[in-house]
Amino acid sequence: MSQVLRIGKVSSINYANGTARVTYEDRGGNTTGELPFLAWAYWMPKIEDRVLVGALSNGSTSAVILGPVWHEGHRPAVHGAGRYHQEMGHVAGEAFDDYSEDTGTRQIAAKHIKFVATDDGVEITLAALIRRIQQLEAKVASLSGGQDNE
Repeated sequence: MSQVLRIGKVSSINYANGTARVTYEDRGGNTTGELPFLAWAYWMPKIEDRVLVGALSNGSTSAVILGPVWHEGHRPAVHGAGRYHQEMGHVAGEAFDDYSEDTGTRQIAAKHIKFVATDDGVEITLAALIRRIQQLEAKVASLSGGQDNE
């Protein structure tokens, strides 16, 4: 029976097709054809990232990239029990979605955050929304003579 699971390095990426070529260093640098990713979200690794590849053991050439593999130089930025953390970019901490069961806190971080309502065509950035709230709070404070009504 042939080996069903293999670890290789991404050697090229076809972003439009959601595929990549993988090089197996332990097989003399053999490189696969374009393989699809098993994914529910679009996120492509970098060239040289290690990935786990699953191949059918029936002699077929069909294979799929199952996902990235943690290794030295590529470890989770955040970890622990009851923790969900997904980096949204290749630089840890630049953009992420994070939830902690311990605190019940969810953080969404990015350089810019935009909210889009698809049914009514409304679109606003988080920064613009906060500015508008601050303007309205200032207006309410000026109308109430500076008294805080909270």
